[in-house]
Amino acid sequence: MALPFLPGNQFNPKLGSEKFHKSHCFDYNNQVPGYVGFDKSGIGGDLLPGRAPPPSFSKFPTGKGSAQPSWVAFDRQVLCFFSFCQEPVHEKREERSRLRKVNIYFYLEDDTIQVVEMKQQDSGMLQGTMVRRHRVPRPKPLDGSYFTVDDFSVGGEVQIYSKTFKIVSCDQFTRNFLTKMGKTVPEDGKFPGDDYTTHRETIRASMQSLRPYEKFDTLKQYLDNDRKVLRFYSVWDDTNNMFGEVREMVLHYFLADDTVEIVELYKPNCQRDTIPVFLHRVRLPKSAHTVPQPGQTVNRTILNVFGPMGKGGRHILDNLRTGAEPVEYYHHSDLGVGRHINVHGRRLLMCDADGFTRNFYGMTDDEEPIEYRRDKLPVAPRPIPPHSDLSIGLQEDAIENCKNLVPKVPKKDFIKFYVKDRHGLESHVLRFLAKIQTDLPIDKDRRFVISVFLSDDTIGIFEPPQRNSGVIGGQFLARARVVNPKAGIDPDTHHTRFYKPEDFAVGRTLTFNKHAFILIDADDYVYQYMEQNSHEFPQSSLTSIMATLRSVSIERQDEFTSSFKEAEGLSTGPGTMGYLDFVGILLGLVSEHLISHEVNTIARCYVQQSSTVPEITKIVSTAQEQLKKVNFESFARLLDLLRYEDEEGSGHLPREVMRRVCVSSKVPLTREVLSALLDMCPRNEWNNVSYEKFVGALNWRQNPMHAGGNEAATIQHTIAAFSFPQSMPAAPEERLVNCERFLEDLFGK
Repeated sequence: MALPFLPGNQFNPKLGSEKFHKSHCFDYNNQVPGYVGFDKSGIGGDLLPGRAPPPSFSKFPTGKGSAQPSWVAFDRQVLCFFSFCQEPVHEKREERSRLRKVNIYFYLEDDTIQVVEMKQQDSGMLQGTMVRRHRVPRPKPLDGSYFTVDDFSVGGEVQIYSKTFKIVSCDQFTRNFLTKMGKTVPEDGKFPGDDYTTHRETIRASMQSLRPYEKFDTLKQYLDNDRKVLRFYSVWDDTNNMFGEVREMVLHYFLADDTVEIVELYKPNCQRDTIPVFLHRVRLPKSAHTVPQPGQTVNRTILNVFGPMGKGGRHILDNLRTGAEPVEYYHHSDLGVGRHINVHGRRLLMCDADGFTRNFYGMTDDEEPIEYRRDKLPVAPRPIPPHSDLSIGLQEDAIENCKNLVPKVPKKDFIKFYVKDRHGLESHVLRFLAKIQTDLPIDKDRRFVISVFLSDDTIGIFEPPQRNSGVIGGQFLARARVVNPKAGIDPDTHHTRFYKPEDFAVGRTLTFNKHAFILIDADDYVYQYMEQNSHEFPQSSLTSIMATLRSVSIERQDEFTSSFKEAEGLSTGPGTMGYLDFVGILLGLVSEHLISHEVNTIARCYVQQSSTVPEITKIVSTAQEQLKKVNFESFARLLDLLRYEDEEGSGHLPREVMRRVCVSSKVPLTREVLSALLDMCPRNEWNNVSYEKFVGALNWRQNPMHAGGNEAATIQHTIAAFSFPQSMPAAPEERLVNCERFLEDLFGK
């Protein structure tokens, strides 16, 4: 009997328990956090009275590494079991039970099951998915729980919705997976015999064809040669007939079914109806014959064995084809370059073939095609009218209108445009100072700036405004290509020759739209660019200029020597003379043989720079004044950025790198001041700039420049503090030319 419900006569169910937390509404389900809801547990995680435990998922042994949820670790991994079930069949003599073969798929990620029946021929039933994918509950008395991976094994049985499935075998992945879980997997079994399947196989074996059908096996040829077509370029010479001509054809031979298709090539303005196909795709007979009547030629011939002609007669097929007329058709072995074929009475000569056809017949590249073309009538040349200033559009557009009915867009030299377009400080624009060659007093003092754009050889002319000149300055000629009136027309391209960059040089006279301009000067960039590319600009090639000068001055050596000796050293020192004086004397001696540009090239080669130390103080003071106006004091950050670029820690950086860092850091200096300051900074043997001296020169807090006081002391302070060089490039009128070295190179020592 039971103990009375008194103190000391009952056991504490919480004895030894360590968890006394309250139940919560969130928990892990299949290692995924989610809302539990009304299935929450009681205090300490125990089930509430009358509450069944929640269904569990398959348990897998844990390995090394980070733990992952099953829906991640077993994504797209499925176990496959081959099984069968038997169903009774009533009121049928051939069978009493039917065997239904199914595949059971178990998805490891969420323990879902799918049952699919394998299709059998002549089963008479709808086959396919028998149980859709979902979690399948276990039968009683285990209802309330679901099948797991432990419920499936080879040789066992599984009851799914009152159907019992016998598992016979599994695939190799399933066998390996179960083995890794520690289970012993038996050998694969065999499906038992089925009365209905045996009955159907007996009927199928007894069904033999009693009629003498003739088999034409063309499937293999079709599968092997589908989409393989031989192409021959052929001609049909029909000149023997009245109004006949040579007509070009393309013959297509289809290897899949030995059919032939012929397409005619029509020339422009041939006055023929453009029929799409000359011969439709059909097997081509070798001999020309009349088209048979419908039913005249058939594949089979019926022989009357006995009986009347109508109903009740007995007929068989003539497999020997005793009454058939043999017809030979063209085969790919009958075709080839240089052969003739008969196309219903028309002889076609195959002159050439495409690459696939040549490889198919094993032809080599040395075998040339047959030239079967009659001599064409000479085509009269089409003269292109000259392009005048009143014509609409560009010259290239007008020429394309003369060549084609539908004009094409003229091609431009994009490579030249990309290479010689503006890149950073490299403008690729040559600027010359010019004046008009005229006798009118109002136009003699006018000055023009001629800009030559190297990217597309266009020219623009601008007139700077001058006060009290009576002429409004501004754009004189818009940027465009200008015709060179002395060059004429190119006979090959029929293009009018335009001015090129190599046509420009100081001292030359050029005509732009019937206005003659004399180039009187150019900026330093023009001389530097032409000297660096002397192979394109012969007027800046020092070698060729000196060779011309030697040939001219070899007989006038005394005159040259005396002219330079009289002018040298008057105000500049022994052996030197002013830049402008040197150019004036040399130009006066060889004005008939050399132009002003070539003389300036010689002077630039022998120039020696004068000392202009006061410019150093001026530029540094200007830079510090610009920084003071905007209160720029981020010198430490600028120095850190320059040190970051200096990977070797040498204290020096290339000039372009320092300029890029200053621009990216938004140092408030103008481009001219920044470039001049970088040029003056001290350099090492690799021509790199010292960035510490550069930042020290900019720091107006620690190293302020003295605006007033002794100018010499200010100069010496700048040189001593920043180690700047004591010489800078001077203006042309301040440069000195070493005429002594020039005479030695010209006549020798």
